[in-house]
Amino acid sequence: MGGGGTFYEGHCLTQQQYDEKRKQETDWVAQQQTIREQVRVAKFAAQDAKDAKKDAEKEEKEAKKAAEKAAKEAKKSHAVASAQ
Repeated sequence: MGGGGTFYEGHCLTQQQYDEKRKQETDWVAQQQTIREQVRVAKFAAQDAKDAKKDAEKEEKEAKKAAEKAAKEAKKSHAVASAQ
């Protein structure tokens, strides 16, 4: 290889061209890592939201069950009071 260039991807490049290519690759890799991190954070957030929804539904079900039980007891005590 002649011309004082650096061998890169099968081409003869100047040092400046080689450095620019390396910078572009480094920037691209950093960008991909940032995207992967954002996806990872989004997945955790989605799982947290799913868990929170599940917990809220469970609490709602328990509250409904407690309200029905209280209504039955109130009806029962009202019936007893009416009978006296």
